[in-house]
Amino acid sequence: MGEQYPTSYRYTTRIDPPHFDDIVWACVQVCSLFDPSSIISIEQLLRNGSPAAHTAGDIDPSSLRLLHGTEVVHPMPLEKVDSHTGSIARALAVLEFLDGSQRGWNISQLSRKLEVPKSTMHLILLTLERLGYVSREPDSRDYSLSVKVCELGRSLMKNVLMPDIALPHLEDLVRQVRLTAHLAILEHDQAMYVQKVDCPGFIKFDTYVGKRTNLHCTAVGKVLLAYSTESKRDRILAREPFARYTCHTITSAILLRKELVNVRQRGYAIDDEEEELEVRCVAVPVFRPTGEFVAALGVTGTVGQMRPDAIPRLASRMRETGQNIIRGSRRTVGQRSA
Repeated sequence: MGEQYPTSYRYTTRIDPPHFDDIVWACVQVCSLFDPSSIISIEQLLRNGSPAAHTAGDIDPSSLRLLHGTEVVHPMPLEKVDSHTGSIARALAVLEFLDGSQRGWNISQLSRKLEVPKSTMHLILLTLERLGYVSREPDSRDYSLSVKVCELGRSLMKNVLMPDIALPHLEDLVRQVRLTAHLAILEHDQAMYVQKVDCPGFIKFDTYVGKRTNLHCTAVGKVLLAYSTESKRDRILAREPFARYTCHTITSAILLRKELVNVRQRGYAIDDEEEELEVRCVAVPVFRPTGEFVAALGVTGTVGQMRPDAIPRLASRMRETGQNIIRGSRRTVGQRSA
């Protein structure tokens, strides 16, 4: 361990398995004493002997060591690999993963899913928790997003024209059909809700502006996928098998491709208990006058509220709402230009 390590290439140092867990745990515990944004390398701990000798001021973040199995993997020099950028990317990957999940995840599960060392994942979650972006129940080890995450996109959404213009039209649609309405766009290969109006009554759905959801098992997702470019559609379909949420979920790329053909032929998509049992959704595409596809407009209700024989008539009413949104958008743009 006392030899000089080369700095011009990536290399590994073997640690005996019986001591590995102790070293990792010691690293995590020492890191927890300092600002979570500080990074202490295992090499520093081994070379200097006493972790107590370190202070937050003399820790070099660029010396982060990545742990894989029973090896300490030394990264390339800072001029070739920016460890700060890597840490930020990993933290954002955690937030995006939790945003796309319907349940909480513990450190070990997130470490395996995102292929991030367990000790590094511990520090990332510790930082995000202290900053208020993730949280966990007192008696649970599972992390999930906190409400603070919603605040990040709130100001951005206020600056986007379509959601504001769509709001009164969605409210009118909800008054007529008495179903929850959503407007969604394609964002990082997921459907993201940019506007929502709840239906009156006690039945509410766990959706909100800024939430992202799957493409393969939601009505708005199928519309976004069906009307996206062929190259983007092929790239997403190549990721099969898709996650199964109910016995009705389409998990095969072949079956989903056939479903998308049907969506384009009939002009609307259906989520028939595919993401959640007893819930049915319908969505239609929203086009600009030029024919450019811009968003998916969807309604959500229970299977009892939305009978299959009423769906074609409902879809026709939704298409009218989509056209009204676009007309409102054109008027608003014209007024602002004037």
